Amino acid sequence: MVTAVEDDKVKVHVHTKTPEQVLSYAHRFGEFLTLKIENMSVQHSEKSPCVELFTGNGGGEFAVVAVAHDTVMRDLFLNMGADAVLAGEGNLQPSTKDFLKAFESTGAKRIFVFPNSKNSNLSALQAGGFYADGEVTVFDTNSVAQCYAALSM
Repeated sequence: MVTAVEDDKVKVHVHTKTPEQVLSYAHRFGEFLTLKIENMSVQHSEKSPCVELFTGNGGGEFAVVAVAHDTVMRDLFLNMGADAVLAGEGNLQPSTKDFLKAFESTGAKRIFVFPNSKNSNLSALQAGGFYADGEVTVFDTNSVAQCYAALSM
């Protein structure tokens, strides 16, 4: 389970075989604004395209990991100094495992992450919590434009 607080809302991402029990429990604490339920068993068994990891600079005390959804932004982020870029086509979002692999590829003790979408934010936060070889800071970037602005500074 991963949770995030945004203003007066709590976002919750849960993997469970019994979503009805989670919903029943959570409903005691307030109303739902949006819900999304997916059968992960079906999703896992279907062949889906992968998110690829591209590495750039690397080897420093600090590292930047970014998410790009096309080759133009991937190349731009690498040229702007990103140490690792997770890239997939279209709306493909990196998993927690993808982020962990990116963190490990940097070799850095301090990692700054730009997920660049709300869906990637939760995976990045979860991966940051699991990563034991360094400190991970996840910035709440919801678009590549925000990452571009940060990297240009």
